[in-house]
Amino acid sequence: MVSQVRSLEIESWTLYPFGLVLVAARILSRRILLGSWRKLQIDDWLMLFVCVTFTGVIVSVNQVSHNLSNYLPPGAAEKFTPEEKDNAIFGSKFVMVLEEFMLANTWLCKACLLMLYHHMTRGLKQNKLVKLVGAYCVFGYILVQILYLGVWCRPIQQYWQVPVDNCEYLMTHGDRAVTD
Repeated sequence: MVSQVRSLEIESWTLYPFGLVLVAARILSRRILLGSWRKLQIDDWLMLFVCVTFTGVIVSVNQVSHNLSNYLPPGAAEKFTPEEKDNAIFGSKFVMVLEEFMLANTWLCKACLLMLYHHMTRGLKQNKLVKLVGAYCVFGYILVQILYLGVWCRPIQQYWQVPVDNCEYLMTHGDRAVTD
């Protein structure tokens, strides 16, 4: 039987080339449509950067799975050896890195979709609404970053503290509350 860590590793690294192939197909298609690499637009370049953040997600999720973190049942961290505690702190720092990569990946894809909608509605009255939603998304991204890094869990070291002192992890709920 394959362990959960090994299973996640296999699944994530199997998914990775599919994501890269989709982005490469998109870029190649756009290059053929536009006739030149120099004519690629900002959303095309953003999709290339999505590959970077997607790589970060895959690497980070595997690092988190190989290490412990502070997402533990109450009382579990008190039983750790010093080596396990250091490992959990390292893993918890990677959880934060993972969340940042996931946020960047999600928001970059949203930006590309908004640019697509902008092109589709150019010259229509709905284009103003697309721009308004785009401004809302920019505001939402900045707000989520400020709240995540500066407000929700202070001092920031508590994000990777083992054991945790009454610090709620609102990241996955907070970013959805602002934008979804």
